[in-house]
Parts: sequence; C-alpha cells; structure tokens
Amino acid sequence: MTPKQERYAQALASGTMSQSDAYRRAGYGGKSSPSTINNDSHKLAQHPDIIARVSALRADMMATATYDASMLLADFQRVARVAVEKEQLTAAVSALTAIGKIIGAFPPTAQRELLVRHSGRGAVQDSPTPTTMTAERARGILGVERARVETAQAKNPAQ
Repeated sequence: MTPKQERYAQALASGTMSQSDAYRRAGYGGKSSPSTINNDSHKLAQHPDIIARVSALRADMMATATYDASMLLADFQRVARVAVEKEQLTAAVSALTAIGKIIGAFPPTAQRELLVRHSGRGAVQDSPTPTTMTAERARGILGVERARVETAQAKNPAQ
C-alpha cells in the first residue's frame, strides 16, 4: 500500500468525511474536476487493499471505543436510576431505551419504544408496541430497591 493509499484509508476509516474529501486529503485529485474526483475516489474505495485497511482501522477504533461505550452505559444506568427514584418515568424510559441501543437489544433498522404504562392498581396494561417495559422490570434492571411510582388512581381518584 502506498503512503497516499494509507492516508486515504485512514481518512475513510475516520468516518468524518466523504470518499471525495478523503481522496483530496490523501493528496489525490490535484486539479481534477469534482466529477472525476468523485469517480476516482469511489474506484479507490473499492480496492481490496483499501477495503481491508479501512476494516482493520475501524476494528482498532471499536476496540478502543469499548471503554467509552461502557462509560456511556454506566452513565445512562445512573440517569435511569435517578429518574425512577424521582418518579420521572418518561426520563427513565428514555435512559432505558438508550441502554438497550448500546447493548444491541434493538435491531438497527427498527425503531422500537419501551413503554411504561401503569394502571390504577399497579398492573401493567398491554401495549401494541413490540417491547413493553413494566415499572417493576425497570426497577429490577436498575437495581432500585424502593422506587415509587404514582399510579393513575392517585392522580385521578375519581376513576
């Protein structure tokens, strides 16, 4: 692999620029037209050595990002615990959804919502969404021993 190809692969692996921008950053293109740069950068991106190098660089990035992901996961767990303790179930569900995304609980192409719906007696009602998260399950996941949840009856005693 040439030094220009290495620079191109590194720029592509960074994920911060287009193929054309990576191509220019690596020192290719010179005074070529944007159309030529676009075509040539695409061809170079298909080169087996470039594909292999970009994959290796991204694997290295992911290995070092694992620590960051675990820190992020811990932060969302703390946020979710506090939200449940303060009876802010919407915030808790948002944090639990983020946790689910981090740990890969959701298919990347599907968007699913975790719903916490409480009836007046503390029973969870069925929901049409594919994944239902009960308040009890949320407390279990978070390790919250004594989280309070206001019920619909407490808010509306007439019902």
